[in-house]
Amino acid sequence: AAVSVRQLSQQRAQILEGTDPEVQEEQRKREEIRRFKTSAGYSTEEAIDPRMEELEQQMYDVAMELLQEKRVLAEIQSLQRQKEEVKEHRRREKTLRSDAEIIRSRLEVIGSQLKAKLREHQEANSDLAALEEERQSSLAQSPLVAERSKVHHRLNECIQLKTQLEGKVQGLYARERAKEEQRRMEEEMRRRAAEEEELRRQAEEEEEERRQKLRDERRRLKEERLQKDRKQEEVQVAAV
Repeated sequence: AAVSVRQLSQQRAQILEGTDPEVQEEQRKREEIRRFKTSAGYSTEEAIDPRMEELEQQMYDVAMELLQEKRVLAEIQSLQRQKEEVKEHRRREKTLRSDAEIIRSRLEVIGSQLKAKLREHQEANSDLAALEEERQSSLAQSPLVAERSKVHHRLNECIQLKTQLEGKVQGLYARERAKEEQRRMEEEMRRRAAEEEELRRQAEEEEEERRQKLRDERRRLKEERLQKDRKQEEVQVAAV
């Protein structure tokens, strides 16, 4: 199945982060071989041979009971199986690669695949651009397209004219609103002036009424003094 650029990018990110499945699998194999060496007790085939030769020599040189001979034979067979296992693990160990080797190899492969995908995309984009250019050329030569272009141009002119008219109408509305606001303000000023004039007139009337009361009070007091003075004079004349 074809691998996408996104999948290749994800694989590259996994390699750089140390989570690539191939690297992890190789690490698992190394750990498996390490555990085998630890548990087997023998790391090479040559290390097993002396013990096998020793046991075989015992079988030839020493007269053994049947049970002891069976034990020795079973140990020889066990050592033979271990020898085969050690041989197999050593063969597998030779095929192991370091993390650096795997990462370098994987990055080279993915890099080549990404470059190939990039070339494919560039070629596809070039083909698409050529097809689009051919389509535009064909459309430009079509009478229907030419007529549609004229209609579209005329429609744009109508839209621009409509926009201009709307702007003028809005300007007229704005001027009318300004005039109406001016008239309202003038009426408000006249109303306030009339109210202030009425308040001033009432204040003058109240002031004149106060002054008249003051004059009347003064006249009354003057008359009272005159009457008092006349009475005193009359009393003095009578006393004489």
